Formats: sequence, C-alpha cells, structure tokens
Amino acid sequence: MRIEPNDTQGGGGGWVSFYITRIQYFVLDIKVQSDIGCSTTIMLRVERIEKILSVLAVSGYVKNSRPISAVLIAPSDGGKTQLLLRHLPFGARVVNDFTFGSMIEILDAEKPPKWIVVPDFNAVISHRPTVATLTLAFLLALLAEGVTEIPGLEGKAKLKAEKLRERGIRISLLTAMTPEMFHSRRGKWRQTGLLRRIAPIYYSYAAPSVSVIQSAISKGADRADYQFHAGKPGSFHDVTIPETYTAQVSSLAEMVASTQLVWQHRSREGDTKTTRALEYPFSVHKTFRAYVKSSALLNHRSSVNKEDMEILADFSRFVRYDRPEEI
Repeated sequence: MRIEPNDTQGGGGGWVSFYITRIQYFVLDIKVQSDIGCSTTIMLRVERIEKILSVLAVSGYVKNSRPISAVLIAPSDGGKTQLLLRHLPFGARVVNDFTFGSMIEILDAEKPPKWIVVPDFNAVISHRPTVATLTLAFLLALLAEGVTEIPGLEGKAKLKAEKLRERGIRISLLTAMTPEMFHSRRGKWRQTGLLRRIAPIYYSYAAPSVSVIQSAISKGADRADYQFHAGKPGSFHDVTIPETYTAQVSSLAEMVASTQLVWQHRSREGDTKTTRALEYPFSVHKTFRAYVKSSALLNHRSSVNKEDMEILADFSRFVRYDRPEEI
C-alpha cells in the first residue's frame, strides 16, 4: 500500500517530506567555479551517507518504533558537521555543547525538542569529569526509558529533573566524532550502555573520492553556501515488514553484532584480542527493523519491499567499529 499525501491512516496529515531553509551558520554544498565561469555544486561522494541520514530523519514517524539515534564516526575534515546539518529531523535542536544543567533548561520548555543534534560530541565530554559524568548519565536516561533517579542532584536541579520524569521526556540524538575519540572512550561507553543506544555510521573516503575532492578544491571549491535541510512535521504511520523479510533482518543484525561491532586490542600479555561492543544482537535487530520501516515510510509505503531491504543492507555496511566503510 502506498501512503499518499492526503492519506489519513496513522493519525492523518500525510507523509513526511523535506524543505530547504537558509541560515548563516550551517554549511551545506560547496560551490565550484567551472571552466566556463558557472557555479557548480558538488556532492563530495557522500550520497550513501545522505541516504542514511534522510531515513533517520523520518524514523520518528514510524508507529511502535523508537527514533534511531546515531553517531557519524569519521576523520577530521570528513564532512560530518555538514552532513548532519543537511538532514535535520523536524523540530531538532542544534547545540554545539551541553551539560546536565543546560539540557534540563532546553527540555523544560513547553514543547521540548524530540531530537538533539550535536555536531561535535567532543565538546560534551570535555568538561571536568564530574560534570561530564553527570551529563552522560542524564543523556543515557533520556535515550532509554526517560529520566529516572539520578544521584547527586539537589535543589532546583532535582525538582526540574523530577518534573521531566513526570512528563515522560525522552530524546533521540544525532552527533559526530573522530575515530580517535571513539576508541579512547569505547570501553567506558560499552560498560555504561551508550553503545546500545546509538548506531555508529563509520566511514572514510576512498582514494578515488579523495582525488575527486582534491581536484574540485584545485578548481576553487574553497567557499561554502550556508543552508540546511530540515524535515516538515509528519504524522505517525503503521509500517509492516512482510514475513518474507523478517528472518533476513534478524540474520543481518546477528552478523553485524558479531563481526562488525567489534574492535581489536592488545592484552597485557601482548596477545591480540577481539571485544564485542554488544553481548547480544537485540538492540541492533530493533534498530534494523526501525530503519527498514523508516525507509519504506520515506518512500511513501506502508509495507517494506525489496528496495528497502537493499537500503538496509547498505546501511548495515556502515554500522561497525572494526573498520570504516569507504565511500
């Protein structure tokens, strides 16, 4: 079944689309002066990442499914910030940094954001240890079941946290970091459960892509337009996965959890050991089901088809810690 613009199933209002808004401090495409003096926009070989972010942006409109939080992991100068800001979910709040206190103020609004976008997660964890620890504990609660009891809070902060708990406030997160930053924190994040709540999108540029980008820079691609794409409000829709595909989604999740969401390290004895980020594939399975349904919704369908499964397969190639997927 195809979801049409005036379809009222799932609460009415129609399917999700995108529009373009221009503001001064968000970077989008690079304009290149061609040999004939025209301004040419290049995509920098990031179409696969853009497809993923487009699907994530609508994941909040699938009934009985949690929006998908994700982190772009790529080297510096890899375009992470531009990509995130190009595909903002509707109503997302973009912040360069936050602490426990500032996040409470943001969420205490009458209509708090459902999505928080942080272009560089390093800022969040670079505060003094006591502040960073409390902030991450609060973030974990918001990404899971919502605000629960957080030890160490007193006075107004405690009262505001309790108010958020009563309102059932939860958020989804889109952020970015370098591989070095991830690998320096991975053990702690594995212990706290953060890795179960945020899907990694780990990528790097292949040599041919680097060559294309270098060539474009040589031709003048050293200036940027400032605009971003944000989603329009949509309505919730039921999306089904036919029985034909359910086992495939489950098997893919098991494969990714056991072979890609891993990293190698040296033991004290000097042996090379492999650590799994997740003991079980359950959270990956839920993420993949939400993703393939979101792909169908983005394409105005109420049932997953072969095309959506192919889109999921490509997404799965980036969900890894063992090595980056080249683009």
